[in-house]
Amino acid sequence: MAEDWKPDDDVIERTDTAMRKWRQGHVFAEGHTAWVSLRDEPLTGETAEIGGTGQGVTIVSDDYLVVVSQTCDIVKTCWAPEGGGHPFVQVSPSHSRRSIAGQRFERAHAEVRLSSWVGCKLFRRSQPVYDR
Repeated sequence: MAEDWKPDDDVIERTDTAMRKWRQGHVFAEGHTAWVSLRDEPLTGETAEIGGTGQGVTIVSDDYLVVVSQTCDIVKTCWAPEGGGHPFVQVSPSHSRRSIAGQRFERAHAEVRLSSWVGCKLFRRSQPVYDR
């Protein structure tokens, strides 16, 4: 990436404004997570279903996404000229017990599969469904 590259000021402002509202533990309804894996050495059923060889990206739909990044990192600017920005938020996908066992969602017993890094663009318009 070119050293003089910079995102548009509007993109920085919209992303920073959205991120200032988030905290560790916020839960967002319906999202997607993605991870990079070796297709010929899959570690999940989703990646195995895709098949193939070499590196690839697996994207799955999730019932909920739980923000696990520390709040002190989330509220930092998404971009800084000296490289000190935090453009990503770490989330963990969570699935309601209803979706996996026909029972109602219970936060304390949600199945957590993987941690993923999700670009902030996905959350600019999202509002948490749970705020502890």
